[in-house]
Amino acid sequence: MGRQGGQKTLVDYCFQQEKKKEILKHVAYALEVTCDDFPYDLYYVRLYERMKQVRTVVRKCLADHIQDDEYRHALLEIEGILAESVKDKKD
Repeated sequence: MGRQGGQKTLVDYCFQQEKKKEILKHVAYALEVTCDDFPYDLYYVRLYERMKQVRTVVRKCLADHIQDDEYRHALLEIEGILAESVKDKKD
């Protein structure tokens, strides 16, 4: 299956399309995509919900731990990272 006159043949094109479909199938399987509908329950939705939970826990820990030490600095760093991605009612 080569090229004729520098252009892809129909066979080459079909082969590439099939390869793309296979790759997408593997990605969809890895991401637990089960349908072609709008992705309400995909990995990033669960990830966002998990990040909200973690941010809530970090905020509670910050409220309980008022000492200025490495633990508090680590919590503040985590909270800062999560604040860039997760917005909630307190923001």
